[in-house]
Amino acid sequence: MEEEFLLLDLQSRPEVRHSTVRTVTPPCTGLPELAARLRELRRVSATAAHGTRVHVAVPDRRTASQVCDHLLAWLPLIQALTAGSPLREGADTGHDATGVLPATARPSAAFPAGVEVRVGDVCPTVDDTVLVAGLLRALVATATEYVATGVPAVPVADRVLRAAQRDAAHEGLEGTLLDLRTLASRPAWALLDDLVTAVGPALTRHGDLGFVRDGLARARLTVDG
Repeated sequence: MEEEFLLLDLQSRPEVRHSTVRTVTPPCTGLPELAARLRELRRVSATAAHGTRVHVAVPDRRTASQVCDHLLAWLPLIQALTAGSPLREGADTGHDATGVLPATARPSAAFPAGVEVRVGDVCPTVDDTVLVAGLLRALVATATEYVATGVPAVPVADRVLRAAQRDAAHEGLEGTLLDLRTLASRPAWALLDDLVTAVGPALTRHGDLGFVRDGLARARLTVDG
């Protein structure tokens, strides 16, 4: 797991000057270990949120590429789940995600056999980050099974993906998102329910199902106010 933070210099000039700090955990086998590592790293790098990368191991490089194809249909939903503050330098952007950077999936550059998923924001809390990591690990594990058994990925056109990601950045979890499996607009929480159902067996194998359900319930309370 990697998190990127901005070091801000707000005094030297009216415009913001910054540099980027990247914090990286060692490979973790469970969510409690990941949470502990992230809390320590955040404690020593108390700076502004910028980006998150989750790396998940897969059998080989070829599988990684195919798994990424399976992840495309879910990337806008992951982006909506990780959307951060709607303010940038004190101004309302009209977006939930400050950077409005699209979520991406690619074979990991850090590990010889892995998938890297990058989202535009660092989640506000460690628990939120670990929730996303748990969902992504289960999603990659489920996609790996699909690859092994010959289940084809949902075809997603680039322009449709970009449009869905723009909607996700704007709507977050409060509105409707484009379901890239059916090309129909649906409530974001209905899509999250679908995702948990789809990756439920992997979450159960990992021992993460209860944590993910509790985390999503907490996120729902936050969104509903």
